[in-house]
Amino acid sequence: MTTTILEALNTLDADILVFFNSFHNSFFDTFMMHATGRFTWIPMYIAIMCMLVKAFKTREIILYAIGITLTILFADQICATFLRPMFERLRPSNLENPLSAVIHVVDGYRGGSYGFPSCHGANSFALAVFLSLVFSRKRFTIFIFAWAILNSYSRIYLGVHYPGDILAGAIIGSTVGYGVYRIVGLFVKERREMAFARIKRPFFAIQYNPVGLIQLTANDLVLVMTGAIIVVISIISFKIFV
Repeated sequence: MTTTILEALNTLDADILVFFNSFHNSFFDTFMMHATGRFTWIPMYIAIMCMLVKAFKTREIILYAIGITLTILFADQICATFLRPMFERLRPSNLENPLSAVIHVVDGYRGGSYGFPSCHGANSFALAVFLSLVFSRKRFTIFIFAWAILNSYSRIYLGVHYPGDILAGAIIGSTVGYGVYRIVGLFVKERREMAFARIKRPFFAIQYNPVGLIQLTANDLVLVMTGAIIVVISIISFKIFV
């Protein structure tokens, strides 16, 4: 009975993957390869660190920076070091997997051998949960989870993970992110209200008319920098393939 259920779930997982993996064009091939890259989002990470520096005092900045590091480290190692060797589920793009024959692979990229759970899914959602709790602002929460979903979906698009890999990684990462936040929170003394008031203060104030200013806050800075990344990727892809 258990074996039958697992087989049904694996079949469903494969069917969903093939469905989403079938929607390809040259523009999104390049876009998703950039979106899944480690270094693409460095400006966003810098902007988030700017938010921390803007919002909190030195002690809290150090604590949250340690929290971010531990969150990603734990999420990544739980998946890569402990669970993947245990389950040994081949990536759909792996040539030893019969499903690889129908998977669209971009630029020969197939990832490693095993893919369950997804480290990308775990790391992305771990960071999203941790930061959403730290900053506790609706607009930022929507943004950071949209980023986590995009980052995770890129793995399905590229054919290197099943949706089930992503889901399992997201659950593990979210749990780790929440747990680390609760532990770090035990050592944070500064009141949030004071920190959030500083976030709203503008980084920049640019005169644009006699009576007003363009004000860019820490929260806005993350959105602007990440939006700029997406625009640059899109322009590069457009010039290459159109």
